[in-house]
Amino acid sequence: MKKLLFCFFGLVGLTACTEEASEKKEDIWSGTQSIELIGEKVKLKIPTSFKRSSRYRIKEDIPQISTDSFRLSMLQNTLRNLEFQDSEIDLFVDTTVDYRLLLIMNVERINFDKTAGSIFNVKLKQEYETLERENIGLEAEKIDSRMKTNNRQKVLKYKYRIRNVYTDQDIYRTIFFISTKIQSFIVYEISSEVEDVEKYLWSIKD
Repeated sequence: MKKLLFCFFGLVGLTACTEEASEKKEDIWSGTQSIELIGEKVKLKIPTSFKRSSRYRIKEDIPQISTDSFRLSMLQNTLRNLEFQDSEIDLFVDTTVDYRLLLIMNVERINFDKTAGSIFNVKLKQEYETLERENIGLEAEKIDSRMKTNNRQKVLKYKYRIRNVYTDQDIYRTIFFISTKIQSFIVYEISSEVEDVEKYLWSIKD
C-alpha cells in the first residue's frame, strides 16, 4: 500500500479553506470499533455499523447492488482505479443503511498544501467532466471542500453529489486526503446518505 500515482476518479474540487480542528472533550468515540489496516500497524476508530468486506464479497454484503446498475457502476469504477495503487485496500460496508462503503488505502507521505490542492482541483474537475460526458443523465455537484489541521495531522476533504436525473437518485462520493507526521492515507466514502465519517478520521494512530 505505497504509491499515490493518479487516484482521482470519484474526486473533485478543492477550495483553499483552512480550519483549525479542535478536539472535543466529550467522548465522541462511543459507538465505535477500533480497526487495524491490512498489512499495516495503523489503527483508527469507525462506527460499529461497519463490517469488513472485500471487492470479491461486496455483492454478498450489499445484495441490492447487483440489481442497481447506477450504484454498481459507481463502485466498480472506483475500485478499478484504486486496485492499481493498493493491492490491500481496506473495504468496509455499513450494515444499517441502504448503500454505504468505506475504502481506505495508505500511500507514501505527501505534504498536502495549497499547491497540491490546485493540482487535485484540475484533475478532479477533468474526471467529473469525463464522468458526465460519458454517462448521459448524470450530474455532479460539489457540496463540500475544505482543509483542516491539528498538531497531529492534516485532512483535505472533497465531497460531491452525483445525481441520476432519470431516476432522481443521488450518490455521495467523499474523498479524504490525510497526512500524519509519518505517512499519508486516502479514504473514499461512497454512500446514499449525505452524512460522512470525517470526525472518525481524526482517531488515526500510526
